[in-house]
Amino acid sequence: VINTQLTGTAVGTGASQVSAGDHTHAGTAETSGTAQVTTNETTTSTTYTDLATAGPAVTLSPGSTQNHLLWYGAYMSMSVTSQEGLMSVAIAGAGASDNDAAGTQNTDPVNSTYFIYATSVTNGSTHTAKYRVTGGTGSFNYRRLVATTTA
Repeated sequence: VINTQLTGTAVGTGASQVSAGDHTHAGTAETSGTAQVTTNETTTSTTYTDLATAGPAVTLSPGSTQNHLLWYGAYMSMSVTSQEGLMSVAIAGAGASDNDAAGTQNTDPVNSTYFIYATSVTNGSTHTAKYRVTGGTGSFNYRRLVATTTA
């Protein structure tokens, strides 16, 4: 973790944690953070939950309430095609939502991503990826989250 105006945190340790980055742009209030977890993990939970290695997660601390743009995704696959695996983000600690989820019904791994624009996010808020399935077993690998503040 690099401590500047913000703290970006990759959740996980050892081989599970690939990258965490923080960026402050001189002369502007724009800040961003990235995190990635490469461990392939599964869930059978039908409600949003952490995987065995939680996250990834990013905390932005630009100094004031700001709008945040988040991009997240993973290589995902399902044990059966009649069910769906979903990755969403708990924005500033709020519950993750299917309305903002990347997902798949494929039994072969696919790269699924999603963007969301969150308005009026409190300074110091953490955004954490969460996972669920509609049935069966979902596999999630190369999970990543990028967040940045916007004007």
